Amino acid sequence: DKMKCLDYFTCALSAEEIPEYYRLEMKLLNHLSLLIYTKKLDEAATLLHQSKKEIYEKNIEGFIPLILLSELCLALLQKDFQEIEVRMEETKKNLVNYPYLRENANFSIVKGIYCLLKKNESKAKDYFDEGFQLLQEAKFIPGVLININMILFYLDEFGMNGRLQTYYQELK
Repeated sequence: DKMKCLDYFTCALSAEEIPEYYRLEMKLLNHLSLLIYTKKLDEAATLLHQSKKEIYEKNIEGFIPLILLSELCLALLQKDFQEIEVRMEETKKNLVNYPYLRENANFSIVKGIYCLLKKNESKAKDYFDEGFQLLQEAKFIPGVLININMILFYLDEFGMNGRLQTYYQELK
């Protein structure tokens, strides 16, 4: 239940026991993801703008690729093709400076989701396979589940209930 997760998350974010570094990541990135997945798009857009500003002002380099990917996820949900193209190019250029396996894996998955939006399931599957291969190389198993859930979310949002949805439901 995404709404319950958002409620639990909001409570956790205010807990004093959470170290500041984790709180910062939760506030700037994780909260944004939950807003996107609960389709609170206006709140997500506002938080995205604030988070991006803070990340660049504080030069939190490890967060830069993640905030760019969040921008892409929001644009995909809004089905804003022009914005998606701009964000794709920006992310591609930035990932050269941050050659992290996880982030490149996530970018492959996002490229696949864009292919879904353009109704090219076969190309989407190729990008998904590439992304999951990178996640395996990175030995980042939570990323596998996160991305399977993300694919299922967008398949549902785009009204695509075919073989890909069945495949990823079974994989999950």
